[in-house]
Amino acid sequence: MKEFMLINSIIRFLIEIMTMLLLIFIGLTKFKMPFNILIGVVVPFLVFLIWSSYIAPASPNKVIFLYRVFIEIIIFSSTSLLIFAKLPLKYFIIYVVIVAINTFLVHWGELKHQ
Repeated sequence: MKEFMLINSIIRFLIEIMTMLLLIFIGLTKFKMPFNILIGVVVPFLVFLIWSSYIAPASPNKVIFLYRVFIEIIIFSSTSLLIFAKLPLKYFIIYVVIVAINTFLVHWGELKHQ
């Protein structure tokens, strides 16, 4: 079970990186000025700051479980909406399914080990 949770944590890290890359890509290529700078640069920077400050395992200001889940829902659902609006439907479906399954497993494992 420990190996499974380790693999899931690695997948989670890859999802976090993919989310940032998707925000940058969609923002810079699918929007016109000045929104491309806002969505492609400012939003990913804010997501990075929020994630590293409140959600990351070694974050200095780690918030309680419920707040972390709420922040993750906002970040992942916002990214999902951008993917849905600007990319083909198959990318939206793939992203949502992978994020939903991984998020469930991460938090299930976290609750189980508390």
